[in-house]
Amino acid sequence: MTSGDVARLRAIALDVGVSTREEADVLIALDRTVKRADEAAAQAWSELFASLLVDFAVWGARPTGVVDPGLARWLVTSVNACGGPSENARRAVAQMVREAHKVDETLLVFVMRGGVMRMRDVLDAPEAPKRLEDAARKAERVA
Repeated sequence: MTSGDVARLRAIALDVGVSTREEADVLIALDRTVKRADEAAAQAWSELFASLLVDFAVWGARPTGVVDPGLARWLVTSVNACGGPSENARRAVAQMVREAHKVDETLLVFVMRGGVMRMRDVLDAPEAPKRLEDAARKAERVA
């Protein structure tokens, strides 16, 4: 995948976005399998991937700003398939935790157990709403 390929995907994807779990699964599979031509293409893809996945999971699902238990379980399962999450998937999930108003503890346990984020990172993120604190502490006890 070249930077030009990513630019074309961005033009298409940002117009229509990701609207179903099946489309998100394709995006996650694409991230795992397609090789980037160079560092610029890899960076452009990483940004597009995170943007599309976060928009779908946090802002596209109803209620907006909430990653509910069903969505969290699906997301953890999907990014963990085929040998675990890619680095891009880890970054996207961490961004979801930072941006969402409410995150199910399944996702918090995933990011903390997998070393994606530490509880301190979740709680100290400037975008993290105060309501995450109780869920993060509960998730830490479970982990």
